[in-house]
Amino acid sequence: MSDKKHILIVEDDPYIARVYERKFKAEGFSVSVARNGEEGLVRVREETPVIILLDLVMPKKDGFEFIHDMKRDESIPKIPVVVLTNLGQEHDVERAQSLGISAYLLKSNMSIQDVFEKVQETIAKK
Repeated sequence: MSDKKHILIVEDDPYIARVYERKFKAEGFSVSVARNGEEGLVRVREETPVIILLDLVMPKKDGFEFIHDMKRDESIPKIPVVVLTNLGQEHDVERAQSLGISAYLLKSNMSIQDVFEKVQETIAKK
């Protein structure tokens, strides 16, 4: 892998994934996209990104299962996870936070630039 910061986007909506992929590439990141949590786990093991942008509602393995499985796998280093979802219920936020995520963002409340800035801020804290 190059010197670029690498982000893994785990998102089943192809439009949303493409929008964020383009944004992060334009900002100098290398980017890979997984369409579900199962594929995301394979990619995180192969690529070791510096950060993961994660949807929660996906087929095969949802975002909650993805985080849980990633945290239990000792072969995967600690990687910050920024959740970007439409799930705004307090119990969903609390459940994700209890799994050790770095940030919880609602798609409807965040511009693409806001999400990018939050990812940058999370990487800087790492």
